[in-house]
Amino acid sequence: MSGSFPGGWVMSMTRASVAMLAGLAVAGSTLMAPGVIASPVEGRAVNWGTNPARDSSTKRFWRVPVAVDTSGVLAGKTVTGIAGGSRFSCAVADGQVYCWGRNWGGQLGDGSKTGRRVPVAVDASGVLAGKTVTAIAAGDSHSCVVADGQVYCWGGNWGGQLGDGSTTERLVPVAVDTSGVLAGKTVTGISAGGSHTCAVADGRAYCWGKKLYGQWGSDLTGPLGNDSTTSSSVPVAVDTSGVLAGKTVTSIATGHFHTCAVADGQAYCWGGNYFGQLGDGTTTSALVPVSVDASAVLAGRTVTSIATGHFHTCAVADGRAYCWGDRDYGQLGTNRPTGSIGDRDISRVPVAVGSGVLAGKTVTAVTAAGGFSCAVADGQAYCWGRNDSGQLGNNSTKKSRVPVAVSTAGLLHHTSVVAMASSLHTHTLAIVVPMTSVPQPPTAPRGIKVVVKKRKVKITWKPLNAATSYRVRISKPDGTKFEKWKTNNTRVFKTKVRKGEKYRFQVAAVGVGGRGPTATKRFKAR
Repeated sequence: MSGSFPGGWVMSMTRASVAMLAGLAVAGSTLMAPGVIASPVEGRAVNWGTNPARDSSTKRFWRVPVAVDTSGVLAGKTVTGIAGGSRFSCAVADGQVYCWGRNWGGQLGDGSKTGRRVPVAVDASGVLAGKTVTAIAAGDSHSCVVADGQVYCWGGNWGGQLGDGSTTERLVPVAVDTSGVLAGKTVTGISAGGSHTCAVADGRAYCWGKKLYGQWGSDLTGPLGNDSTTSSSVPVAVDTSGVLAGKTVTSIATGHFHTCAVADGQAYCWGGNYFGQLGDGTTTSALVPVSVDASAVLAGRTVTSIATGHFHTCAVADGRAYCWGDRDYGQLGTNRPTGSIGDRDISRVPVAVGSGVLAGKTVTAVTAAGGFSCAVADGQAYCWGRNDSGQLGNNSTKKSRVPVAVSTAGLLHHTSVVAMASSLHTHTLAIVVPMTSVPQPPTAPRGIKVVVKKRKVKITWKPLNAATSYRVRISKPDGTKFEKWKTNNTRVFKTKVRKGEKYRFQVAAVGVGGRGPTATKRFKAR
């Protein structure tokens, strides 16, 4: 297939089936961090934000989802895994790997360093010959996969992030060294960061590569989690003498400067911590895993997936999203400051992502990237934070400190999102599957309340599970003619009014089934 979905290709998925598909992520990866394996049903890839293949003749970014080209090597194939790197992307389809975008380090794996505007097949004539790929990860300039229980990587290797015992750049896949700590083990998940890579094998975490020094200097230490600041070009075991002792690791995620994992339903992190991204209540970096604070919003909750950005982390616990670390762009989704380092707002412990459009919905997966975050809830995509390159996918370039719905007006109309992966920088990918029946539009909003204070009006209404956004408008002071319709991503409308005048307010919910009926509220500004 190519272009938009064929006519009649529509679908409906229950909350249970979405959760079931989300659960198909292999152990050691999450649906939203690199290392994704998604649904076995008919699926295709879409993306939004910065165009990973951009040049002078292509669009710089997309504000709404667009389809990944399927007229070439992906023709007729079902996409089951996705990963976003630094200005490049990769996908798993029918057990093989395909990549596109920038290629300065050979991260596309096709034997060249030529950038590609459309997907190309990763070389499968060498170590991947005859193997079936089950998970994919993309870092700053390298890519890795899990195939038949082993790890293979390619691309930039200045820090040893390919794990083959060298620091030599590779234009085609090479096998990660299995003569040491990975000997005899079966790898089930993979994640690629700025210049390091981590994997889950037989319930334990292993990492390799190099820490990144940058703006924050020597504070950025220990993303390998082995109580050392020394780089390693072969896998090393993450320390299990402390908080991970006796625990089974089921998911792992690597950022630019830190790493996090889920073990026995709890979150643990290590590495750089200047903005509180380790979530342990401090800004002290850690060479070994530390426990993410579970005394407040995570108390009694079971963490099921985790994702790491540049300087923040997000997780899913009991169907809700929680984030911690840097919130300078609103990437924690809290809509309020929670502390500060210099002129940056941070949270050293997890905070609950604001409800708004997520009210009443079950979050099944989350992503974290360069200043923004995204989630899958009830089969739809929602994002918050930085948006200068359209990375929130809501047809805007205005940042949002609370979740907004990714546009369902185009390619996502009558589809369900079963997997999502954000890049290390400013683009996001998703796998969508068709609905089997057309859903009904949301019902009319109810419980509209109006509060007027000093010429300012605040109007709220009850949440609707089927709503991804709302269309709102208010009349002019005479109560007859209306202002233009506007899109609201929250259940709150604010404006100014004239004292003593009568007004009418109208709101309609919008979902994947279209726009629902309009509800009207009349009031007088006193």
